[in-house]
Amino acid sequence: MDTLEFSPLISLRQAWSEMNKLDQNGKPIPFEVWGSAEKTGKVIKFKNCILARNTKNLGGNSDSFENVENDDWIFAEDWKFYLIDTEEIKSMKQHLITHLNSKEVNYPQYEQLDTY
Repeated sequence: MDTLEFSPLISLRQAWSEMNKLDQNGKPIPFEVWGSAEKTGKVIKFKNCILARNTKNLGGNSDSFENVENDDWIFAEDWKFYLIDTEEIKSMKQHLITHLNSKEVNYPQYEQLDTY
């Protein structure tokens, strides 16, 4: 069974930034993301993946992938990941992401403001 050593806390925006990093050749840098299933709470782990939106940087035919050019995509409820080893696209709700490359992701909790 895999275990996860907890390390520094990063924000969701920092996680997004790390997931979008490219190497010196302009290729996406693979990462590992952990989260929990919404209904069961079971741990979900995507290893050796990149954001599906970045598959255009892999070369070849990426017509079937979502290519969004701006950061509005960060606000999408479901983030799509391309799993390199299996060539599958899987999604995870952004608020269920708990770790990126063993760094704990802090999802911001917004206080509801009462208006009178």
